[in-house]
Amino acid sequence: MPTVPLMGSIRLMFVLATIGAAAVTPQTRTGDPAPPFRLLDTHGRPVALDGYRGAVVFLTFGATWCGGCQQEAPQLVDLEHKYADKPVHFFHVLVGENSVQAVDFKKHYRSEAGYLLDTNYKVAKSYEAMSWPMYVIVDAEGNLAGRWQGLTKKKDRAAIVDALEGALKGAKGGPPKGAFCTADTCVAPSTADVQETQPTLRADAAGRVHLVYVRERGATGELYHRIHDAGKWSEPQRITKTAADHYAPALCDDRQGGLWLVWCSNEAASGKYDVWAQHFDSQKWSSAQAVTTCDDDAAHPRAAVDSAGRLWVTYYRWIPWSTGLSRDREVFVRRHDGTNWTDEIQLSPKDVPIHEDHTDPSIVADGRGNVWVAWVWDTHPQRNWPYPATFGQTMFARSIDARGELGPLEMVAVRAPSAKAAMQNPSWVFAPELVCRDDQPWFLAAGHTLGDGGAGTEHAAYVTYRKGAGEYPAPRRLGGDFTLVCTPRFVEDRGGHLAALWSAPTGDHHVVKLARLGDDGQWGDEQTAWTEPGAELRFPVGAFDAKGTLVLAATKITAGKNEIAVTTVTK
Repeated sequence: MPTVPLMGSIRLMFVLATIGAAAVTPQTRTGDPAPPFRLLDTHGRPVALDGYRGAVVFLTFGATWCGGCQQEAPQLVDLEHKYADKPVHFFHVLVGENSVQAVDFKKHYRSEAGYLLDTNYKVAKSYEAMSWPMYVIVDAEGNLAGRWQGLTKKKDRAAIVDALEGALKGAKGGPPKGAFCTADTCVAPSTADVQETQPTLRADAAGRVHLVYVRERGATGELYHRIHDAGKWSEPQRITKTAADHYAPALCDDRQGGLWLVWCSNEAASGKYDVWAQHFDSQKWSSAQAVTTCDDDAAHPRAAVDSAGRLWVTYYRWIPWSTGLSRDREVFVRRHDGTNWTDEIQLSPKDVPIHEDHTDPSIVADGRGNVWVAWVWDTHPQRNWPYPATFGQTMFARSIDARGELGPLEMVAVRAPSAKAAMQNPSWVFAPELVCRDDQPWFLAAGHTLGDGGAGTEHAAYVTYRKGAGEYPAPRRLGGDFTLVCTPRFVEDRGGHLAALWSAPTGDHHVVKLARLGDDGQWGDEQTAWTEPGAELRFPVGAFDAKGTLVLAATKITAGKNEIAVTTVTK
């Protein structure tokens, strides 16, 4: 496969990072105090720069979709290994993204660095992160010891090592490697620590609600299952029985009283992350079967069963370039006919440069034997562009019929028509969710917009639907300011009533918000469906049981400890 110029990705990195930078006057010269920050990692643990005095801190600013960040990630992992026994703390500051994307990226590159979420761009602006990736070294006294922007050359990489070695001469030890520290507290890592994350819920035909989630110990995740029946929850039962890392579970109804579960695991002998599937027949789990056998990793699986009872699984897969560089992601689907899997079908277009990034697919079956898949495409229109001219992370969708024939590619949501418009007022779409109503797909996604000149960052849940061929009404905003740390989810009862869930900040903690679609076709105002004072509720999911009670689950974060919490909403 030929390599292609990287200018499209580099240009977008520059556009996004420069917005509003002129309004900020940070101290970014070598020798000056490094701008302070306090961010949360992917488990909601606070990390503050001033908690690492005495040690050296290496910061990387970027995003998972940033081509240069993908390109240079392997050499950063090499740097982590080189200084594994030295007092250097590595952190990736992901700008404008959530922990779902961060976890996929970290696992793919086998990074041991801490991943921090700069969802509102404030830290990136304070460091004048004008192009990505950007590298910053902070010495043991909290001063800037070096700063590099954009793709590095051999001499830059040598200068980075020299700066690290120089900074280490003044290091006095500092906190232990892997610790999560602020000025007041410092939590050292422990293999005994258990974190529960990534809940998924689905009701079966009998109205029992099934919960599957990840229980992590260190870098290894296991899948657990609980059932809500007659108002009571069963004890957790472990699904996965191997020592491999399992994550990203997603459930779907099999239309015959059971459920399908798909997830990612590096169980294969190659150590690559593949997509796996397992069936639950209302009593027990079947043996797991591999959906993919990748020469590189697969991620973000989602599943749906069509009207004929066939299982469809979509996911994105990293595609190595001819040079061995792992920085292209494409979206695929496979179908299981009861015995065999069909050949893999690529959904993302093949007639665009390979640096175009396609991620976060979601899938739904309509009532006509077809399925619809939507995903996020980080577009960079060029001369003779064969698709709608949009710039940046935009939602696209297409249908697949029972024969595996692809429908035309349709643009669902667009924010910025050009690079110039992106600089003025960009809005990006993340992690779409689908549901089918009247044989047409409906789309729910997170989106964020930087105000004019970067004056402020707004985050919200947006919903739209397919009105006809290529026709989508302007997305309806359901809620705002949920800091882009969760993916909004649809929930539909047995009577066809639709609602949307998401997490939003209220005071000093996050709560679960809900908006309902009325019988008149209008979305109601957002309501607070669930709150836990003193705790954060993130990544909520919901399903209705046999009595019409809304069952909710979410990741509850208390002092950096993640556990799966559940509740019910009867009205």
